Order: sequence, then structure tokens, then C-alpha cells
Amino acid sequence: MQSHEKWLLKAANDLNAAKILYDADCLDVAIYHTQQCAEKALKSFLAFHKQPLIKTHDLVSLVALCKKFDPKFTSISSIAEKLTPFGVAFRYPDCEIYPKKALY
Repeated sequence: MQSHEKWLLKAANDLNAAKILYDADCLDVAIYHTQQCAEKALKSFLAFHKQPLIKTHDLVSLVALCKKFDPKFTSISSIAEKLTPFGVAFRYPDCEIYPKKALY
């Protein structure tokens, strides 16, 4: 298995975990795994393009790197900005906000 495939598998596992945790109303952990899924998917794209991977949870900077290879990544810049804080925001008990389940 190549490096980018390993990253994508880890991203898929985070997505599956997020879905299970969301259904179980563990929203703080679900949103963390959602951010992790996005981060690992972006790193997979960069690994596919043989780019050195930086240790960061900043989705905005990862999207900026991905845009160098495909300008379509511009379309997810605002989503990356919104999702980035969830990589650390809910991991500790002193967080002042709590994610809410979307009403569909």
C-alpha cells in the first residue's frame, strides 16, 4: 500500500468513527474525527503528489498547498477555515462551547 493510500484509509476510518459518534450523540468527539478525516484526506492528496508532509492540524494551510496542484481546492477554503479549530477545540474539558446536532 502506498503512502497516500494509507492516509486515505486513515481518513476513511475517522469518517466512520465520526458517523458512529454523531449517531451516539458524542458530538464533541464526532467533530474532532470529522476534522481529522479532512486533515488526513488533504495529506493523502499531498502524499500522492510526492510532497513532504508537514505536522499541522491547520486545514487552511493544507488546502493552500493542495491548490498548487488543483485550483478546485479553492472551493473548500471556507469550509477548511471553519473546520480547523475542531482539531483541538473539544479535546479538553475547559472548552466554553459545545457542538450542536444539525436539524435536518
